[in-house]
Amino acid sequence: MRISYIGYDYFSPVLLYLAARPDVTINRVVTEASLGEHVCRIAQAEKLPLVLDRVRKPEMAAFAADSDLVLCASYGYRLSIPAAGDCRFLNLHPSLLPLGRGPVSPLWTLTKFPESAGVSLHVLDAGFDTGGIVAQASLAEYAGCSLEVYTHWANQAAIGLLAGIDLQRLRQLEARPQDEALASYQPEFSLEDRTVSAVQTGSQILRLVSALGSLGAVADIGGIRYLVTHAEFLPGTAAHVAPAFVNDFYGYFPCADGVCLFPKANLSRMEN
Repeated sequence: MRISYIGYDYFSPVLLYLAARPDVTINRVVTEASLGEHVCRIAQAEKLPLVLDRVRKPEMAAFAADSDLVLCASYGYRLSIPAAGDCRFLNLHPSLLPLGRGPVSPLWTLTKFPESAGVSLHVLDAGFDTGGIVAQASLAEYAGCSLEVYTHWANQAAIGLLAGIDLQRLRQLEARPQDEALASYQPEFSLEDRTVSAVQTGSQILRLVSALGSLGAVADIGGIRYLVTHAEFLPGTAAHVAPAFVNDFYGYFPCADGVCLFPKANLSRMEN
């Protein structure tokens, strides 16, 4: 089984899994240096042919000519497919499609839309995450986790999906059409989406901070923006006081139903 792999770091453990399979030969690994650091390291360690794509337009037709499967994994850009509906072109997407289409679905899943928690293996077509579904796995039990924990289990689920299909019989795979009535598309996760505000409840802020993990939520304290990776909540405390540092240990952030405390040890000042 000859595979061309196109992807960034989110699903990099999947590449490692495929490289270890005795029935798989990786023809090429396509990624970008800035978004595929771990993918590059795996390719170099496993001595896999590495293609650094700087124009985000992989030569899909050429890849199909010498590959039995072109597998995309969290690539983030729409690709030109030679033949729509061809099961030799598959994509791993980190949501339970048709919920959570888009380039950063895990962040939306963990912060606002837990119902989309899961991984989908689907056929690539001309749309954005719209192709027929080959296999899926729910990750509902991890929808309240941090991004790091959720990513780990998303990769385990993705590997399980690939292990569960017969790669030698791709043309015989049956893909189930997605239900467009249930579809949702989530855009890029902006700085505003990462920013906590006084109108949010304590539980909303805690969820945002927890979900983003080491990526960090954003809070304005004393007119300065900080990345926040941990928060505590005091319900019912007076919320009219402006955000400030109350001592050497905590940043004080009033919210809709109390006060969030951001330990200084988990704050880092953002560069303008």
